[in-house]
Amino acid sequence: MNNKPTLSELLFALSAYLQAVSERILKALLTFSVRLARIAHDIVVAIANFVVDAATSVWRLYCRLELSIVEAFATIMLRMRPTVPY
Repeated sequence: MNNKPTLSELLFALSAYLQAVSERILKALLTFSVRLARIAHDIVVAIANFVVDAATSVWRLYCRLELSIVEAFATIMLRMRPTVPY
């Protein structure tokens, strides 16, 4: 009795082993890709939120400045209006 595997059995076992390894590698790459996509999504969302917050702050500052200018002009115009004697 010879317990040594034949060459075809070795090649078949090697093929099955390589297939199992490649499936594990593929699953690992897929998991890595999903994690990378989530990280990229989170980064994009953080940047977008930052831009929206910055734009909102600039807009509020502009509105306050504009309101202050209009208020100053209104005060000047009210003080400079001619008085009409009755």
